[in-house]
Amino acid sequence: MRILGIETSCDETAAAVVEDGGTILSSVVASQLATHGKYGGVVPELASREHLRAIVPVVRLALEQSLTGFDDLSAIAVTEGPCLVGSLLVGITYAKSICFARGLPLIGVNHIEGHIHAVILEAEKVVERMIKRYGDEKISAEQLRTSALENKKDPLKDFSISCRRELQDLQRGM
Repeated sequence: MRILGIETSCDETAAAVVEDGGTILSSVVASQLATHGKYGGVVPELASREHLRAIVPVVRLALEQSLTGFDDLSAIAVTEGPCLVGSLLVGITYAKSICFARGLPLIGVNHIEGHIHAVILEAEKVVERMIKRYGDEKISAEQLRTSALENKKDPLKDFSISCRRELQDLQRGM
C-alpha cells in the first residue's frame, strides 16, 4: 500500500510517498526560508502564495522519485491543522482534488500528532538497529514503547549513549 503525504502547515511545502506504513520511498521539501528570512519570521500570506507555487512540482517530484503514479496510490494523507489556515488550505485543496479525480480516500493528519508519531517511529528504528547490532537479549522496541507508556518515563535512559550513536549513524546513512 502506497500513501502520498502532503504537508503545507507553515513555511515548507512537502510531499512524501510511504509504502506499507514505514518505508519512505521519497521525501521532497521546498523551503521558504529565503522568502521569510528578510522579515524575521513567517508572513502567513506569503507562505500561502509560496505553497501555491510549490505544491504541484513538489508532489510530482515525490511521485517521480518513488517511481509511483497516481494509479499506484491507495490514499492521500494531508495535514489538516493546527497551523496557518491559508497554508493548510493549499495542501488540503490540492489533496482533495486528487482524491476526487482518482477516487482515493483522504486521510487528515493533525500536525502535532504527526510530530509525536515521527519521534516514536524514529525511536523504534534506533532500538531495532540496536537489537540487530547487539542481539535480542536487549529489550525489544515494543517493550520499550509499552514501558514508556506504562511508567511515563524515558525507557531509553539506560541506552542513551548507544541510541545517540545509532541515530547519528542513521542520519549519516550507515
